Amino acid sequence: MNDLKIIIVEDDLELAKIVQFKLGKEGFQIIHEADGQKGLEMILALVPDLVILDVMLPGFNGFQILETIRQNENTKKIREFVGELQKEIDAPVDFVDERFTSAQADSMGGTVSRDEKAAMLILQSYLDKDK
Repeated sequence: MNDLKIIIVEDDLELAKIVQFKLGKEGFQIIHEADGQKGLEMILALVPDLVILDVMLPGFNGFQILETIRQNENTKKIREFVGELQKEIDAPVDFVDERFTSAQADSMGGTVSRDEKAAMLILQSYLDKDK
């Protein structure tokens, strides 16, 4: 079991399940919240090592959550972790606009749901960057 705690704040339940499955398989401790306000409360209370944050959320949106986190001393650990990680592995922070992946998923055939296709497109875009 990995000691890293990851909070996913995502209201698209299919996408959240896929990300939870992939990261959980790697042994990370995963906590999911679909509501922005509740997600913010969870982030502030649990102080995770990593937050995967959607932008369009019920309650607070992702930008409001991010601004609150940036101003909060309790989340200093997250900012320090990201800063140290970027120094060590030179990893950029990426933002994925789900509207584009959803549109691309709509154009794909098959019996898999739109959300699953969009999630796989997002994951594939990260894998393609490593090449």
